[in-house]
Amino acid sequence: MAYKIYLLDNLSPIEWSQAVWRLEGAVPTSEDCDRELIHDVMLRHLPQDGLIADAGCGAGRWPIHLRRLGYRVVGIDISPEAGRAARTEDPGLPITVGDVRRVPLKDGCVDAVLSLGVVEPTSSGACW
Repeated sequence: MAYKIYLLDNLSPIEWSQAVWRLEGAVPTSEDCDRELIHDVMLRHLPQDGLIADAGCGAGRWPIHLRRLGYRVVGIDISPEAGRAARTEDPGLPITVGDVRRVPLKDGCVDAVLSLGVVEPTSSGACW
């Protein structure tokens, strides 16, 4: 019998971030976003008429979902592979490759920022 072994404790924060979207599947699935606990909070607080940046969007699950609801969203992720996966599902999704620690956007150009599961502490308790 074969077993998959994930050594997630041995990954750096950036490697961890990349592993998550790969484990979830290369093609983003946004169908279940409306069942997530954070969904209603987002809809209550995100500006319907503003620009939202999802910093560390992975394969674009949330930007794709929010765009389908009529929000203007740009995705940012360090992985070109993640961007390609997102565009497979939503070819019109504005997504850029970049490090969220140095966001490749002008100051003040967005009205809200999402960053779900991006900033994780290291084993020493420090972030990056």
